[in-house]
Amino acid sequence: MPDGITELMEEVGKITSAPLTTVILTHHHQGYNYVDYDFPPDIEIITSWQTWQTLKEGYRELKNSIMFFDKSLTLRHGKSVIVASNLGRGHGDGDVIVYLPEEKVLFTSDLFFNDVIGYMGDGYLREWVLNLEMLEGLDARHVVPGLGKVTDTESIGKFWVFFTDFTTEVLRYLEKKKTLEQTKKNFRLPKYESLPGYREFFNQNLERAYRQLKEQ
Repeated sequence: MPDGITELMEEVGKITSAPLTTVILTHHHQGYNYVDYDFPPDIEIITSWQTWQTLKEGYRELKNSIMFFDKSLTLRHGKSVIVASNLGRGHGDGDVIVYLPEEKVLFTSDLFFNDVIGYMGDGYLREWVLNLEMLEGLDARHVVPGLGKVTDTESIGKFWVFFTDFTTEVLRYLEKKKTLEQTKKNFRLPKYESLPGYREFFNQNLERAYRQLKEQ
């Protein structure tokens, strides 16, 4: 197995001796043909219908059984209820969050980064910020982000502030009729520039935000 899957299965093995039989795949980026295609073929993948469509468009064949859904899927495993919700557009198209209402645990996937700036290059900015507001309102004691440490819903609010600061600054350049290159050259958010990932994903994130917001 590829290293990423091997590492994942080893980490799961540290938590439980039960075999890994099912994976809820929260999203998939078009053109990315690693990891999501590399699970052992006996593992079933559950995902949104949009993510399934994107997976089918990849040049690799997915050998796993797939269960895809439209809006919501509720599973019961032992005493636990698992609610998977398809939020549509946000970090990508067909983002899935997973909520355990009895344990009050929320898995946000890459809709939320905790004290880290991750990849936003396939995002839908206006829908994403609305999803963040919804996530912040959920009754969750423990929030597992796409990147960063496990936290609580208060940290989702902090990311929402970054997100609105970021998009507001992009809109400011658009209102001044600045080109993308001019925006890249002069764009500054000093409060966040020291966060991990800010520089690494700066070009992709800014390009996506500029083009998305310009179209709308």
